[in-house]
Amino acid sequence: MNRGTEPDPAMWSLRSRGPAHAASLRCLEEQRAASPRCFFGRLFGFDPLHPDAVAWYRGALGERRVGRILAGLGRGWRVLHAVPQGDGDATIDHLVIGPPGVFTLTTGGVIGAEAEARAASRSLTRAAGIPVVARPVVVDTRADTHATGHSAHLVPTTRLLRHLRDLPATLGPDTVASVARAAEEWTTWKPFVVDAGHRDPVDAFERLHTEVVGARVRRTLWLIVGAAALIASVFAIASLLPS
Repeated sequence: MNRGTEPDPAMWSLRSRGPAHAASLRCLEEQRAASPRCFFGRLFGFDPLHPDAVAWYRGALGERRVGRILAGLGRGWRVLHAVPQGDGDATIDHLVIGPPGVFTLTTGGVIGAEAEARAASRSLTRAAGIPVVARPVVVDTRADTHATGHSAHLVPTTRLLRHLRDLPATLGPDTVASVARAAEEWTTWKPFVVDAGHRDPVDAFERLHTEVVGARVRRTLWLIVGAAALIASVFAIASLLPS
């Protein structure tokens, strides 16, 4: 049988996915509907984001921030990003596997986090051949030192590493490695399909991010220039008034 047209499953290891893979792809897809900015739009820093891309852009930034934090977990931990889950394009933002166990991390709301963890537990138990219980963690990317995390599953970004590291160890290194190998396989989560979205969106999203930041800087500069001109005009008028 000719297997020349069949995809190589090794290409689809989730290990190669970076943070915000799915959110970045969706942001870029929505951004295609944006009209190119005219000269004055670029000059004055009009926002280049299409309205439908804004939420995905902000979500991708949040996931990227959490991904950078999780990179500090160090040896003995395995982290996967944008793990496909359920029907459609749904993903687990981050899957963390380490000595304290398995965790599904989301930067979205609390709603659905428990169900996401239960689904991950079923998929990993089936693939790894051992009981796996994933616990949900909701990462509050909006809160920093002022967040208190009243919910047992709500953790601010500033406390994320400490929260994970301080949990008691329940898995040995061999079990961590075994569960991680199962988690890295695409077919653990969804049936393999050729158009499973293996495109790497990092470069394109970085270009969009640079454009958005540049526009924001231009708007700020114009506001400063406008404020300075207004103040200068007020002083000029005041100097002309009789004392």
